[in-house]
Amino acid sequence: MQSTNPYAPPPVDVDSLMCRRRAIQVGQQEIHTVIVETSLVRGLQTHVVDAADNATPVQRGPCRMQVGEREVHQVEVELDAAHRVNVLVDGKRVAEDLFPRMR
Repeated sequence: MQSTNPYAPPPVDVDSLMCRRRAIQVGQQEIHTVIVETSLVRGLQTHVVDAADNATPVQRGPCRMQVGEREVHQVEVELDAAHRVNVLVDGKRVAEDLFPRMR
């Protein structure tokens, strides 16, 4: 499904000189896309987009959030001691070291 929101970030991963972005799908029946991005200017930012292109406010830095209404998941974006960005869904690590070239 193509987004009709002109301000929505592309759903694909981005690796540019100034910005790195990773999109992670969460859920099976009620799908949400967790978008984690980092840049040298803005730092670490996370927001969630649902199937209807509704986006949550941007959270800066490591964060915890609940996504979904019928199919609820706990999402945590963590920054570990080695400055690796990891994503956990319901306590299980689903993505590790998202931005190795930014460290």
